[in-house]
Amino acid sequence: MGLSCSLFSCASSCGNIHNISYPFRLNRDPEHCGDSRYMLHCDNNVTVLHLYSGKYLVLALNYDHTTIQVVDPGLEKNNCSSIPRYPLANSNFSQGGLYNSSSQSVTFIKCANPVSSSLYVVTAPCINNLSKTGYVKLGSTAASDLEDGCSIEWTTMMTWILPLLNVAQTYGPHLVRSVIQIMRRNSLAQVIQFRY
Repeated sequence: MGLSCSLFSCASSCGNIHNISYPFRLNRDPEHCGDSRYMLHCDNNVTVLHLYSGKYLVLALNYDHTTIQVVDPGLEKNNCSSIPRYPLANSNFSQGGLYNSSSQSVTFIKCANPVSSSLYVVTAPCINNLSKTGYVKLGSTAASDLEDGCSIEWTTMMTWILPLLNVAQTYGPHLVRSVIQIMRRNSLAQVIQFRY
């Protein structure tokens, strides 16, 4: 970890994140650096954000757009059957909080029997279970969206999903399957807006 602090400015680094400065601070920084509400941790030379009882790997900080890009450590790059350890949903974020999501929900659903629904896209062969069929639904999911015998396995978020909803409606499920594979390869990185 590199560190450069003065009375008025502090800058630190951890792993690939070299621009950690106000309002952020690392847990090892002197107390006058950054805002303690925006604490980041340097774990084994990896920058980590502790948020809503979860630990997310920090991929980038953008101070001009006031965003932090994070990924759930359970989602492995190029492993389409990995699942998040700490799934986030829009309901995790409240108005006036330190962080605000600019992401859209992606809900993974398991059904006891195959269903025919324009809202669901089959996840096989990526996420498969011998006793249940897996589906993904893009955008928010209400209880009324669930078919009989189906349950939500987990929900996470993805930053660029909203434009894909319109494309999926136009081009159909084959494109959505490709999108799911791209999402998994890119570890479902999420961009979160921070306020200070």
